[in-house]
Amino acid sequence: MLAPRPRPHTPRQAPSVIDRLVDFASLDGTGYRYMQYLAVVAILAVWLLDSTTGVIASWDRVAYPLLTLVLGVGAWVATAHPQHIPWVRLSTVVAVNALMVFEVHMILWYLSPLDMYQLNTILQWYPLAYGLSYLFLNNRAAVILTGLVVGYELVSFSLRTVWFADTLQAPSYLVPLLWNTLISQVMYAALLIAIIHIKHQMRTMQAQARALTREAQCDALTGVLNRRGLDELLAQPGAEAGRGLATSVFMMDVDHFKAINDCHGHRVGDAVLVEMARLMATQIREADTLGRWGGEEFLLVAPGIAGSRATELGERIRQAVEQHPFAHVGRLTLSVGVATWQPQGPHGGGIDHAIERADQALYTAKNLGRNRVVTAPD
Repeated sequence: MLAPRPRPHTPRQAPSVIDRLVDFASLDGTGYRYMQYLAVVAILAVWLLDSTTGVIASWDRVAYPLLTLVLGVGAWVATAHPQHIPWVRLSTVVAVNALMVFEVHMILWYLSPLDMYQLNTILQWYPLAYGLSYLFLNNRAAVILTGLVVGYELVSFSLRTVWFADTLQAPSYLVPLLWNTLISQVMYAALLIAIIHIKHQMRTMQAQARALTREAQCDALTGVLNRRGLDELLAQPGAEAGRGLATSVFMMDVDHFKAINDCHGHRVGDAVLVEMARLMATQIREADTLGRWGGEEFLLVAPGIAGSRATELGERIRQAVEQHPFAHVGRLTLSVGVATWQPQGPHGGGIDHAIERADQALYTAKNLGRNRVVTAPD
């Protein structure tokens, strides 16, 4: 067997800032854009509510428009330039968390007497900041950001309620309210960590399941679909039939393959099959599916082509094989049987019957001297 070619060494690039912070696995352009627009509407609604009722703080007359601008520009960028969604997400998380910290700081340290409406309102929105952090950032970045926000709250609450309590001018229930809020936010963060951990485990299991499915459906030698993969593909509800499209199937057999194994050994025979599959793959469309039916037989499923076009495709593959110099064995030939399944055609039995007809056409090609394409009559 031929030794594999060495892969060229490509130095690994250091991860960028966005790679180290944003959770790319959770990116969904369409869903994210809707969330971004919803956030803009929510901020505008709060801004309008506080303004019309006269309870808006003086700094919020600037903070709300500024946050709306950041989220609005982010929504536009996510729509017009979706490749920049990671940066939009990062700026959104930073802006929302910064606003939460700024609001608490201003309410605790610059309002006298303390405005309980402003305080209760901003504490209601704090879990949103944590949720955005754990949804949009990777786990490490989210933990660090949440820790900084909670750490500021802890220091600020302690200083304001213990060392500077005499200037607070607040109701007696403020201290338990603040510490209750802080404890609940720590629990929110712990819950989000658990949710993210579960999500990570689910992703890992899904990736493993997909890998096992691909492994079970692929031929270990050639890398194309194996018989099981082809059977599962053909058993799926006919998408082509739903669109009224014909589907052509090609049963292809390497001529005199047994002589290759007898004269050169099975390792050379295996190398020929690998080279054959690669060669066939260069002659078909992206929409076509190639698989190893068994031994030296290959099956090709080509949706959307029929009649002379199907015969031309079979002939193109046959000529490519005939003209290709295979390693160790030189020139080879291929026999091809073609059959077309029409959704509304005269042949019953669906695509399985088309495979039987293609198999019969293949035997006809063999009996006529091999190295030819025979198309089953419609």
